[in-house]
Amino acid sequence: MLKFVIKMKEEIKLEPSEELAYWTGVIQTDGSLKYSKKFRYWRISLYVSSKSLEMLREIQELTPKLIKRQSRIWKDKKEDMFYWHIGVSRLLKLKIFEKSDIKFGDPPKPPIWCTKTDKLFGAYLAGLIDGDGSVFIVKRYGDAGYDCRTQITSGSAQIELKSMLEKILGCSVRVWKCHPIIWQKGYHLDFLISSKTIEFIQKYVLPWIQISRKRQVIEKFVGIRGWSRPEI
Repeated sequence: MLKFVIKMKEEIKLEPSEELAYWTGVIQTDGSLKYSKKFRYWRISLYVSSKSLEMLREIQELTPKLIKRQSRIWKDKKEDMFYWHIGVSRLLKLKIFEKSDIKFGDPPKPPIWCTKTDKLFGAYLAGLIDGDGSVFIVKRYGDAGYDCRTQITSGSAQIELKSMLEKILGCSVRVWKCHPIIWQKGYHLDFLISSKTIEFIQKYVLPWIQISRKRQVIEKFVGIRGWSRPEI
């Protein structure tokens, strides 16, 4: 088993796991790594609406287990938004994220260890979908059928992610520029939940999606198509 070990006052063992894969997916999309000039330290933060509160609570629960950092969730007094952050200056100095191939910034890039097994990549993909992803059912052009489309939006083209999705899920993946009227800049990546991808989605992605409204869209589509749930 690959391990990333950093010696601190108490040892942190950051091992590849579904929990770390999901955490990474969320942080790479909906999270941010910034330096606070006011408090003079680096921090990872999430600022989400109440629609994503389920995801935020999961990140709050996973973080102390993974990197021994705890933080509460704050409610914005003026808006329907929630905020969470952790200080990571020492972790960055000791290169814990660099050694575990967890990159920050845009677009999201899957760590090498995330691509080694279906379970790890599935949890990572669930984190991306919960973070900056969307799932919706659309009517096909020209017939009475329906498709279920998964879309992940980033500021830059998601080339590495596209390559991994095509390799692991074995499906077509499209990356295209956002419409300037709706999005000032950015790119969409999307693929269909189809007969090619449904087994992977059900076994490895769906169990990790925390935002119920996104999970329910997939479950509804599975019902429409009459697909049975695979054995896990």
